[in-house]
Amino acid sequence: MSLLKVRRRPPQGRAVVAGTLLAGAAAVVAPLGPQSSPGSTVGGAGMLEVVAPATVAPLSAVALGALPPHEELSAEIVLEPRDPAGLARLAAAVSAPGSPSRGRYLTMYELRKRFGSTAAELYQVEAVLRERGLGIRGVSADGLTVEVAATAAEMAAALSTSFRQVRVAGGRLAYYNSEPARLPASVGAHVAEVLGLSDLPEVRPLLAPPGRGVAAPNQELGHLVTGAASGTRSQPCWQALLTARDGGGLVAGQLAAAYGMTGLYSAGDLGAGSTVGIEEFEPNWRSDVSSYETCYGIHTQVSYVKVDGGPRPATGPGSGETALDIEDVAGLAPAARVIVYQAPNSNRGFFDEMQWIVDHPSAEVVTTSWGQCEPELGSTASGSYSLAAARRAARAEDTLLELAAAEGQSWIAAAGDDGSTDCIGSGPFAPAGLTVDDPGSQPYVTSVGGTTLRVRAHVERVWNNASGAGGGGQSQLWPMPAYQAGAPSSLGVVGTHSSGMSCHAAAGYCREVPDVAADANPVTGYVVDYGGVWQSIGGTSAAAPLWAAAVALTDASRLCGGSSLGFLDPSLYALAGSPAYHDDFTDIVRGDNDFAASGYGGGLYPAEPGYDMASGLGSPRLTSAGGSGGLAPSLCRLGPGAPPGIDRISPASGPAAGGSVVTIYGYGFTAITGVYFGRQRAAYTLGTIVRRSPTWIRATVPPGSGTVYVRVRTRHGPSPRTPTSRYTYT
Repeated sequence: MSLLKVRRRPPQGRAVVAGTLLAGAAAVVAPLGPQSSPGSTVGGAGMLEVVAPATVAPLSAVALGALPPHEELSAEIVLEPRDPAGLARLAAAVSAPGSPSRGRYLTMYELRKRFGSTAAELYQVEAVLRERGLGIRGVSADGLTVEVAATAAEMAAALSTSFRQVRVAGGRLAYYNSEPARLPASVGAHVAEVLGLSDLPEVRPLLAPPGRGVAAPNQELGHLVTGAASGTRSQPCWQALLTARDGGGLVAGQLAAAYGMTGLYSAGDLGAGSTVGIEEFEPNWRSDVSSYETCYGIHTQVSYVKVDGGPRPATGPGSGETALDIEDVAGLAPAARVIVYQAPNSNRGFFDEMQWIVDHPSAEVVTTSWGQCEPELGSTASGSYSLAAARRAARAEDTLLELAAAEGQSWIAAAGDDGSTDCIGSGPFAPAGLTVDDPGSQPYVTSVGGTTLRVRAHVERVWNNASGAGGGGQSQLWPMPAYQAGAPSSLGVVGTHSSGMSCHAAAGYCREVPDVAADANPVTGYVVDYGGVWQSIGGTSAAAPLWAAAVALTDASRLCGGSSLGFLDPSLYALAGSPAYHDDFTDIVRGDNDFAASGYGGGLYPAEPGYDMASGLGSPRLTSAGGSGGLAPSLCRLGPGAPPGIDRISPASGPAAGGSVVTIYGYGFTAITGVYFGRQRAAYTLGTIVRRSPTWIRATVPPGSGTVYVRVRTRHGPSPRTPTSRYTYT
């Protein structure tokens, strides 16, 4: 897709190749449109095509007239991948349990060679843009983004638009395009979106500060103070303990114990070797992080990368989002490396930061606690939302997230803090009906909803009180992905409230969020040091980095051997649809996310057994009490190269003559070379093994006698003999 983004200053920290667009281009294939020889007019006086709608300023903004014509702007054009369908297939194949390509991730260099723009495509774009008076800066590392520069007057002329300037709430100066942007059809036909012609939109942190809830004393802290270990195997400092005791919040050790992380700690797995990337759009005081680390006696490596010059303002404590995210990850995965990416708060900055993280994949796990309502991606000058424009903008992100999945990155996002009414009344225009947040609704992102956690009893319900509610619902932009549509009916992904109407699905249903959940209630929030003060902060902003820490611990564990789990959702839904569901997840069955405080009377959704659009599949049980079971080992078993294992056989007995059909439940059932009952091989035909999946096999029992071990052999080895793999002939 093509995407044009405008910003005022030359970029800092961007991945560009200086000089001509031909530098580093992939091999030549068919160009965007009719080829022209050097020196000829390309797309000159031909028809112009609208590539982005006009935007509109909020009613509260103070108009300041036209943007000064000599204001320096830069822009980026993102071209459609050479084979969009092929990229989508690749992203799905490397992520799906049971796929022969599972875990066969590609480098960015390999992805650029396969999907980046060709020399001919880049040449044609360069010719059109130069002809229209734009200077060329370079190409992004993925080979899909071209950067240009010009004054405001030159940019307006090149795009057949105009720019206005306003002062918005807080005194910030902003600009926007008051007319639709256009390009010659030879290039414009391949432009999917113009993003950043306005720096009015901002993403918002999805956190619930202490003031949103009424704190209550933490009556469950005593068992921790008397000796239960946290992830650092030590007690936190007295400031954190007193804050938890008096304010009702939870310290890292309580969260780790509640979600089964202590089984990994006991094995010495604290996240060493994993890297967690955190998306941020504000500054933070590094002294807050240092104070938190000193409190816990940890030395988490935290580094910063500034994209597009970093956040504005560049210094200060921020809203608390950055401090919460960093300290959340550090407290739960203290040996992991943390990279904090910081960019200006705008749609442009959001995309640029995402692109940088994908183009430079130093982090295997990425968490973002920022978002905006899906319809806000497509605001128009008429004062309404254009879902068509929003889809085009969302597709730009989707391309990056498909590249991320192909690289093996796990992306995790907060679902929102105002329940199913998360977007009602937000932004300059109020969208009609129930909506959800981007990027959590993206098909290649794991969306995290919110719960209220009682630690000692480990009782959870959907977070919904005066302080907020966990976001969830149906996307207006995306149809239901295969990992949801293909889930067993018993899981309830397709239920009473499922529909294809909101996303106008031609067939089937819409993408549903959240995928999973964790504690988000600020009344029982996460104890952190923010602004030099110890306090409890909640929101799905806290739940998302908790899941990121859980994935980092699992990636780095001996169970996974340090391999990346990659995009999580296909594995999560496969496990939830197996008999191991209640071993791997806590199914949230109480409460709903119809947030009454929103003032909207049509909110949903109730918690139900299995999947629901208030808590997803539930919260994690990372390891069992003994450390051998749980979500972490289950995810690792679905990873590439893992030998199979049998959890259960149903029925576990049958006649000596054989011929009965049994279902073998387990994991790693890919590339099967044989199924054995004792020494007897089950006939390996489609008529015998009726259906195969990563988690179960149906096979016809051969003749035999006594009690035997059933073994499944794959190219990665045989399943072990265990009590759960016995079969008795009667």
